[in-house]
This record gives sequence, structure tokens and C-alpha cells, in this order.
Amino acid sequence: MLVAVKCIEDIKTKAQVGLLNLNQPQLPSGQHYIQHKVFIGLEQIPENFNLKDKLQGPANSFFDHIMKQTGAKVHLRGRGSGYLEPTSGRESFETLYIYLQHGTQEGLQKAVKLCEDLVKHVKEDYEKLKCQPTSFYQPSSSSLPYHTGKNVL
Repeated sequence: MLVAVKCIEDIKTKAQVGLLNLNQPQLPSGQHYIQHKVFIGLEQIPENFNLKDKLQGPANSFFDHIMKQTGAKVHLRGRGSGYLEPTSGRESFETLYIYLQHGTQEGLQKAVKLCEDLVKHVKEDYEKLKCQPTSFYQPSSSSLPYHTGKNVL
């Protein structure tokens, strides 16, 4: 009990003399993570646009690249992600998002920037597809994301 009281007194003393910045999270490296969600913002998209695959990349290569560049943990979560929340055993009720974790604010911000760029690119691809006058969506079993103008029998 005396040890806890001594620790609290030390913290108060450091805060009073300005040695402890109470506005900055004190995160021991490797023990705690800062978390962030980058929401995708695309709802009501046909399944055959393959949003999940377009975000993660072939064999998860886009997320792997972000992890290697920043050291962040990168996961797709929310409705349509396929990730089941441990507490409920279901997908999250939230819209689709990229879930990021990192041990430092700087590393997290780098990962956020890369994810925002990725989401922007995917949204641009979707808008281009919507604007094509000859496009229509194939069944999700098709390897073509949209009609190429050729008749296939």
C-alpha cells in the first residue's frame, strides 16, 4: 500500500514541476498500441465489385505493404469484412473500415496516410466503373469486374 502512495506522490510532484506531460500518452514501446479506424465510406456496392479484395490487394499485398512500411497492424473490419468480433461472434455493426494499431503516434499517422490513399484509389476505381456507359455488373462468380463490350456465349 505504501508503494502505491509513493508512486502517486511522485507523479503529482513531477506534474507540478512540469517533468511529466499529462497530455501525452505515456506508452511503453511494444506494450500498448494506439488505435485508429479509417472508414471506407462505400455502402450499397454490388458484391461483384469485390471491395474487400480491392482494399486488401492480391493475397493481402496492399495491407502487407502498409505493415512493412509503417510497422502498423492492419486489418479490415466492419460489415462485409468477414471478421467476427470475439465478444459477439458476429461482424461489427459499423460500416466497413481499416483498423490500425501502432506503438507510436508517428507510425500510426504514416499508416493512416497510406490507408487513406488506398481508400481514395479504390473509390476512384469504383467511380470510373459507374461512369462507363457500357458497364454492367457480372455475377460474382465471373472473373470480369464489368462488361467489356464483347458478347460472350
